[in-house]
Amino acid sequence: MIEQHHEPGPERAGYVLTTLRGNHMNNQASHTSLFQSRPAIDPKASVRVMALGLALSISGASAQSYRGFISSAQQMDGFRAIGVDLADFDHDGDLDAVMTRSTGELQLFRNDGSGQFTPWNGITLSSSQLGHPVVGDFNNDGNMDIVCAARTSDVVMVVKTNANGTLQSPQVLPFGATPFEVEVADFDSNGFLDIVAISRETNAVKVYLGNGTSFPTVRSFSTSHGSLLGQEPFGVAAGDLNNDGKPDIVITHLTSQDVGVYYASGNGFFFSGDFAYYLPQPSAPYAVELVDMNNDGDKDIVFSRGLGDADIVWMKNGYNGGVETFPDFNDGVWTTNVGGRVTDIAIGVFTCNSSLPDVVGANEGNVPEDIDAIDILTNPGIGALTARSSIPNDGQVPNSVATGDFDNDGDIDIFEADLYSGYRVHLNRCIETPCPADLTDDRILNFLDVSAFLDAYAANDPAADITGDGVFNFFDVSAFLEAFGAGCP
Repeated sequence: MIEQHHEPGPERAGYVLTTLRGNHMNNQASHTSLFQSRPAIDPKASVRVMALGLALSISGASAQSYRGFISSAQQMDGFRAIGVDLADFDHDGDLDAVMTRSTGELQLFRNDGSGQFTPWNGITLSSSQLGHPVVGDFNNDGNMDIVCAARTSDVVMVVKTNANGTLQSPQVLPFGATPFEVEVADFDSNGFLDIVAISRETNAVKVYLGNGTSFPTVRSFSTSHGSLLGQEPFGVAAGDLNNDGKPDIVITHLTSQDVGVYYASGNGFFFSGDFAYYLPQPSAPYAVELVDMNNDGDKDIVFSRGLGDADIVWMKNGYNGGVETFPDFNDGVWTTNVGGRVTDIAIGVFTCNSSLPDVVGANEGNVPEDIDAIDILTNPGIGALTARSSIPNDGQVPNSVATGDFDNDGDIDIFEADLYSGYRVHLNRCIETPCPADLTDDRILNFLDVSAFLDAYAANDPAADITGDGVFNFFDVSAFLEAFGAGCP
């Protein structure tokens, strides 16, 4: 049964805003605080004194004060958000949010232009859990529409919107076997957005080709390659990886622990089975994004992996500008350990005076001693991402993240959707250019940073893994001392 509900929001003046993408949210009783990550300092003896002397003899440097995020929590008990995406649904220049719930509802939240979101229009699509929402203009009328999977109803649902942000009755696309997630792109190059949907249970993939009013043509293939590859799809992303003008599809597979690259062959068809390109992983991959991480013109693959000891992995696209149907993604593979389980990631430039995309992850933890948090990783351009900051969540379990400029200050902010109690908005006050030796986050290098490094090193804290290889050894000490000597940019 389809049920619509409307919650009016305040009228306000127009603003200009930009978006990148991500997932999740919530509302009521706002609490605001400035988050800054500062490791505990507890000086100990001998080797610490020696390292301290070495570092201070190198001579430190200082720069502007570090600016983090202002976090605003909106409590909505029982909301149980699954995913979030962002778009300007009411054409006022501000990014609004759409969230899906485990109970089958789709809910819009209206942004007042300052990063404050309030519940707005909503619709009940199903009695079953919905997948992450994805926005796109399917009929080219200038209004952003929404698509999501109804996971146990065996259908994909498209909800078109009107210019004032009200929601139309959904268009139901039969899937047939428990669709899990969706993504959108123009796969057949006809000028209209299409939809790709994946099934976690059956390894099925369906591509719905749109014509502006409906999706009359459906292409199907399986991610499975024998019994060892392409098993249990979880995350999906679309983008042109080989610069042939056709969007390709990348899918993460949990059971077989690999990332599948399905190159477009034209007109909505894809290379699959023996012709797919599989990237085996040492642990299960989850969320995936396609983005040019080093500004070389080629889209790279970024994904989270690992149950209980999560990594964020950047696989560099080895496309060399020639005619290359299958680029090599083993040209550069960099891993940053963050711990816990990162079920969703999003991309945004969080660093001041940088054009390089950074990564934010929704880390739900995995065992009681894990801390559920939002992990922010900054991008050095080449090499492992730097685990810059972690914003604790106090047990609310972040499930999804999305990024965009919510308050029109030119900085990319973070929207966090929580599994149990609502959402949080993290307004960026701009992270300075990464300074790996500045472990106290004050942009001043001194004995406090050395002490913090030694504490983190002794505790096997990822903050001391300067080389980003997951191993704590002499190379991290050497890298810290080198960074300390170089000072903060």
